[in-house]
Amino acid sequence: MNIFLISNMYPSKEQPNYGIFVKNFEEQLQSRNINIKRRSIISGRGKSYTHKLFKYFFFYFSILINGFANDYDLVYSHYITHTSIPLFFLKLFGKKIVVNVHGSDIIDGDCIEKLLRFFARIILPKSDLVVAPSDFFKKLLIDEFKVSEKNILVSPSGGVNLNIFRIISKEEAKIKLFDDKQKFVFGYVSRIEKNKGWDIFLKAAQIIKNNYPQINFKAVIVGNGQMAENMMELAEKYDLKSVMRYIKIVRHEDLSLIYNACDVFIFPTELKESLGLVGIEAMACGTPVIGSEIGGLKDYLKNNYNGYFFKSGDFVELAENIVKFYNLSELQKKDMSVNALTTAAKFDSSIVTTELTTRLLELLSLKTSTETLNL
Repeated sequence: MNIFLISNMYPSKEQPNYGIFVKNFEEQLQSRNINIKRRSIISGRGKSYTHKLFKYFFFYFSILINGFANDYDLVYSHYITHTSIPLFFLKLFGKKIVVNVHGSDIIDGDCIEKLLRFFARIILPKSDLVVAPSDFFKKLLIDEFKVSEKNILVSPSGGVNLNIFRIISKEEAKIKLFDDKQKFVFGYVSRIEKNKGWDIFLKAAQIIKNNYPQINFKAVIVGNGQMAENMMELAEKYDLKSVMRYIKIVRHEDLSLIYNACDVFIFPTELKESLGLVGIEAMACGTPVIGSEIGGLKDYLKNNYNGYFFKSGDFVELAENIVKFYNLSELQKKDMSVNALTTAAKFDSSIVTTELTTRLLELLSLKTSTETLNL
């Protein structure tokens, strides 16, 4: 099978975690002897509006040039909103198209994204297969975009590599990061952007620091983004520097150490996340999750089983849940950790890739059968 891969998000040297799931997806397919024959991608974020415009101009040009070649079997496109216009033309010429939606490309967004969604509403129902990251977005595709259920595959963003994200000694992980194995640690891993919940995380940490002096804790934030300076200013305002550790950039494969050092992982997003692989990665390391009751998180986070839900944006409830977890007995924490591992096993990347590969092969088999009938 030869694939033409399209994505407006892909890692760059300067931003190695940007669109890392697309790179992982590509490597997983190649491990199954699926050839990425052609690629049209945008590596890294644009540095300015003009730079972004420049990147997208060449991105669209590249899609059209590569798209009209005849040496691949199907187009596999990530992020429909940002690729909908060139895909519209490729579909007109009978190209077999698979679209992988990720969440933000079919909900919310700025004025330009909402405008581009007009084309997405045309392409999605006509796509040969639409890959959704969770049941939440499957329902949205059916109800809002009129995609046939039989043309939707729920596939969790490439899954999680359980060879990388696995349990190591929590005490050793804490010593490596903090030189202190006794601290209670809760952590955040995500972009430092609007509505990603980093401010909710800090507000909850402030409540714990001011009202629960008996809790010897460390709050870890891992990530970078346009609001990183705002985050540091807020941390200083809340007098959190002494209890906070900020790590700007970590290689994706090194996040396992962060998750293992955390007693509980915090996923405080205010967005309707497609799935939230960081939560599953944390669970694969045996770390329960406290997350916003929103979007794709509801596909894997089960209240009082492998973590806790809190109302999105409610930092008081988040703080209460962190304290609630802290006060669990060691046996209760161990049970929740085991449940987290059980949940993560269902998202093993090898299982996810096998299911996706099988569906893609079925598409090509159907194409071959149809061509034979036409002859």
